[in-house]
Parts: sequence; structure tokens; C-alpha cells
Amino acid sequence: DKNYVKAVQTAFNHYYKKGWIYQGPRIVNWCPRCATAISDIEVKYVPHKTKLWYIRYSLKTQINTNKNTKRHKYIVVATTRPETMLGDTAVAVNPKDKRYKNLINKTIILPLMNREIPIIADRLVDSEFGTGAVKITPAHDLTDYEMAQKHNLEIIQVIDEKGKITKAALLPYQGLNTLEAREKIIEDLKNLN
Repeated sequence: DKNYVKAVQTAFNHYYKKGWIYQGPRIVNWCPRCATAISDIEVKYVPHKTKLWYIRYSLKTQINTNKNTKRHKYIVVATTRPETMLGDTAVAVNPKDKRYKNLINKTIILPLMNREIPIIADRLVDSEFGTGAVKITPAHDLTDYEMAQKHNLEIIQVIDEKGKITKAALLPYQGLNTLEAREKIIEDLKNLN
């Protein structure tokens, strides 16, 4: 619709000149089939049953100088989308959750990617969901994006506009669609115990 397109372009130009809009990374509802963003008001959320996967994120190895042995500890997160873990930039816990008080501000190792990421505290975390510890993937979740803004976390996009894993991930996952990547990631995590 040419009139609609012209109206949208006119509005964008008007708001841009006023400094009210700008280009930057932002989460949108994206349809890989239609290759377009979908307005929040057009999205209809439908609850459905799915699996929760539990993944161990190891704390950065520390040397116990008294015994000269390594201590291996971890934090377990629950997720419905293991494929997005390739873009995790933190794990978050609720600051009032006593189970994790001593882990806040510690560093953990992101499984498969072997990237160091922090454990942060944020009130947006629901202590009752899963393990009470959630992976933060700012490029692929609205709540995670909000936490990333507050905690100055990196935003790593690991799923592109076609629903494929990007070059920001490791080679074995690049180019896979999200469901293929999910299966491979779960298999690889199981192989790592």
C-alpha cells in the first residue's frame, strides 16, 4: 500500500528530525517466514507445554592454596530455549534469594562457548521459576534485554533474521535453524555431562 508506506516514512522522518527515534539494537517480534517485524499489539501469546532443560554453568575454577586442589562448583539454570545460551552474557538471580547470595558477582563459564560471564542480581528474576537462576540472553528475550541495559551487559545476537544461528556462535552451530541447534546443543551438553 503506497499511501501506507509514505505515511510511515513521513512519520519516521518527522520523529527522527525531532530526535525522538534513533537506530540501535532492540528486541522485536520477528517473523522469519515473512521477514518482517510484528507489532506487540499484533502478537497473541498462546500458552503451551514445553520442556525445561537444566544446565550447569561452572564457576570459574579456583585454586584452594591450602590443599593445592581445584574446587569445582556450579550454578544450575532452567531454560525452555537452550539454543539461545550461545548468546548468554550473564546468569541472574534474585537479590533476595538466599540460595545464591554468596554467588552474586562471581564469574562462571558459559558451557560450550567457554566464555566467562558474571552472576548478577536483579529483582526481575522469579525465584520460584525453575532453579531461581536464569540465563541472560539480551538479544533474544525482552526481560533479558531490560536487565542487560541495567547491568551494562553485552548483546550478542546468535539467531539471525532467517532463524539461523549466526557466526557469533561456534562453528558446529552456525547456519543451523533454531530447532536443529537446540538438538545439537542438548546432545553436546549431555556428552559433557
